[in-house]
Amino acid sequence: MQNEFDLTRLHTTDLGERRIRLYLGLPEDTDPAAYCRELILNGSEVVKQGKYHYFTAGNLRITVNSQSMTIITVRRIKRP
Repeated sequence: MQNEFDLTRLHTTDLGERRIRLYLGLPEDTDPAAYCRELILNGSEVVKQGKYHYFTAGNLRITVNSQSMTIITVRRIKRP
């Protein structure tokens, strides 16, 4: 996966940071982009649909714009 994606470019907007922190309950001193990068690097499934990549790590799905490598959102998912 590291060959396909330049994870050093992975980032989010100010609003995205607040949304990710709120949704995941991350402390203010945690960098949401770095947190998501670690989740992706530590083993995640990836699916590309349209202009987005969906990374699934454990019970979290991280939505990333494929071209800009911007984290759009992170959601908890139910696994069967």
